[in-house]
Amino acid sequence: MLDRLEAVEQRFEELNRLMAQPEIAADHQRMQGLAKEQAGISDLVSKYREYKDVARMLKETRSMLDDGLDEEMTALAKEEVVSLETRFEGLTRDLEAALAPRDEYADKDVIVEVRAGAGGD
Repeated sequence: MLDRLEAVEQRFEELNRLMAQPEIAADHQRMQGLAKEQAGISDLVSKYREYKDVARMLKETRSMLDDGLDEEMTALAKEEVVSLETRFEGLTRDLEAALAPRDEYADKDVIVEVRAGAGGD
């Protein structure tokens, strides 16, 4: 999972670099395609970055507990660990759901016609 997320983040950065180039900015169709791709992965990238930040903070807080703090700071650090673990688990579930295969027809338009039926009560 992390390998795929890292690849998506790298693609996001590559799209940013491409969109900043003047020759691509002049090509409106290419720019529109790149912007659409970037918009499609921007939420996933922001969640992944938040996931990495929470993982880093959790690691730092746990290392603080190992360093031997006074009682009050230990209690605060333990509360913080519980809070961070909850956020970490939620972000993990969100990322797994975001990486699940999408329905190919999800972005398509649909026309539904509703007509009155004959018969029945």
